[in-house]
Amino acid sequence: MNRSHPMKKAEIIDLVDQYLSPLGFKRGSDTWNRTYLNYVDVIDIQWSSYQDSFTFNIGVCEPDIYKRCWGRKVSNWLYGLDCTIEYRIGYLVGARDTWWEYVDLDRSAFEVEFDRMLSGYVLPLFRRNHSTKGMIQEFERKKITPMNRPQDVVNFALLVSRSGEHQRARDLLAAGLEKAMGSWRESMANVLSSLPSYFDRR
Repeated sequence: MNRSHPMKKAEIIDLVDQYLSPLGFKRGSDTWNRTYLNYVDVIDIQWSSYQDSFTFNIGVCEPDIYKRCWGRKVSNWLYGLDCTIEYRIGYLVGARDTWWEYVDLDRSAFEVEFDRMLSGYVLPLFRRNHSTKGMIQEFERKKITPMNRPQDVVNFALLVSRSGEHQRARDLLAAGLEKAMGSWRESMANVLSSLPSYFDRR
């Protein structure tokens, strides 16, 4: 690797912003949000605990689904973990977690790689998740099961119920309840008891 121009943390943020700002994204520190219809596209940089490497969290948030899942309205600024559909970029692009050590990162090489990931994977992810149908298909591609994160199970079930498949949504939540622990058991039970009436009255 050519190490003649190693990047600093601020330079990484600036490079990413140069790509995202023309696309309508607003930056807050090291996170970018863009509103499209009723959806919010999110990209954030996650720095390692040792502050020597970083990765990206990518996602799309649907505010109404968020409210039903978490029991509160979305905040004015969203992060990857707030999203209805969320990926660590390595798992979106390939099949493994990917981190970059920024002290040894060559700007030119990283810019080429970031442009490839953005145009080939990130922007298509946003486009295909700007609808209920698209989000359901995304969860199906991710093969959501009761063993996944409880918020994924709840989000998936809520989207399925919104599409009219109320029994399938109940089955997803019932299976999730068998694996859920702590406060998530109560949350899933509350969502389950509200189906399908919640979406019927929207």
